[in-house]
Amino acid sequence: MTRESFCDDRSFEGELAYDAVMNPVYRVAEDAIHLSDRVQDACPSVAWKNIRGFRNFVAHGYAEIDRAIAWKVVIEDIPSLAASPSDLISTDND
Repeated sequence: MTRESFCDDRSFEGELAYDAVMNPVYRVAEDAIHLSDRVQDACPSVAWKNIRGFRNFVAHGYAEIDRAIAWKVVIEDIPSLAASPSDLISTDND
């Protein structure tokens, strides 16, 4: 999937693809907001407030999500978030 198809394809197939990508993103954000304070404090580089805000925006459908922002979350923020537990584990083992 390209940025252009993610952001601009409003066909039935494009909407299915968008939903297929955004559903797990929502799930990750939902799970992240339920992490303990200890875990969140151990990963200060993670923008927990932004994750909660993005999750609330998606969950409550305040308005159409800016797909360019959603693309950035998918391409940049989720991979960065995925690295955080690994950093936490390696810190605990040192």
